Amino acid sequence: HMSDFSMFLPQLFLQEDVNLSYTTLRFAATNEVATITNGSLAQLRIHNGNRDQNALVTVPLFFRVTTTHEEVMQFYHTVEVFINENDQAWKRIKFFRTESLNTALGYIEYRLRVEHVHSHQATPKIMIQKGELLRFCLREMLKRDIHAIISHSPIDLYIEKGQGIQDLEPDLTMDGPKKKVSSLPKDAVFKQYH
Repeated sequence: HMSDFSMFLPQLFLQEDVNLSYTTLRFAATNEVATITNGSLAQLRIHNGNRDQNALVTVPLFFRVTTTHEEVMQFYHTVEVFINENDQAWKRIKFFRTESLNTALGYIEYRLRVEHVHSHQATPKIMIQKGELLRFCLREMLKRDIHAIISHSPIDLYIEKGQGIQDLEPDLTMDGPKKKVSSLPKDAVFKQYH
């Protein structure tokens, strides 16, 4: 059924055969073959990787909201050096821009788009090198303490006045020290943002 495959088409299927009525696709990950009607492809965005000269890879990066412009630019210049030193994989940075800002969650999202030396036909190699680029960026951001760790659903904990969470207190018994952990009070209220 085509709807089962459509979410995978952008990256994982390769066209094997086309005629007036049907298209045969091969699922790259498992080597499965699917034959589907051409009419079922009409609503989909089809990408012809063979026509591209070079693949473009986009990497989302999440900086702490307190990160200064100077810190972002120092990071960017480090990534530029990495791209230039890895010219067997990357051609150049196409853009590095602010995508969104969320002060409630404490992050600024940037997008880094880099041009690869190969076309989309080399998807496995491109995905491996994208992973290496992403790991390099993450290491640099962690080293500089500018990486935002995002909680997708922040939770505020409200506790009624006079009710609190007790600290861990040592409980000395005949068997030696044990930790006494109290639980949340019954009237604690959780508030979740959407």
